Amino acid sequence: MKLGFVVAAAAALSATSAMAERPISGSEVHSQLAGKNFSLSCVNGVNGRGSYQGGVVKASYRLPTAGDDAEPVADQGSVRVRGADLCIAWYKLTGGREGCYKVSEKSPGRFRIAVSDGSLWCDFAVR
Repeated sequence: MKLGFVVAAAAALSATSAMAERPISGSEVHSQLAGKNFSLSCVNGVNGRGSYQGGVVKASYRLPTAGDDAEPVADQGSVRVRGADLCIAWYKLTGGREGCYKVSEKSPGRFRIAVSDGSLWCDFAVR
């Protein structure tokens, strides 16, 4: 009896988690981030904060290889929507090369952008 309840509860939590992160289009996240400030945290250790306005993202972030006393990197990038993807060309981080990412909404005001295989991602939280 208890085991059945535990299995049912675990299944319900898994379903809730899966539903909580829904794929959204690049244009949808573009409109939800427009004019907003956000924090960012990436799987590779990059952390920072930024703002988005009119197709330009500005961010201040710390690279994981930087020492504790290193100043954050100030960067900006061009953003465009390509189909369902959100594409960003960071001037310093990627040398202006554009990367396109799948976007999901983790919860209201929280988004994840990820390469297509999901191995690299960053979370954005509107502030």
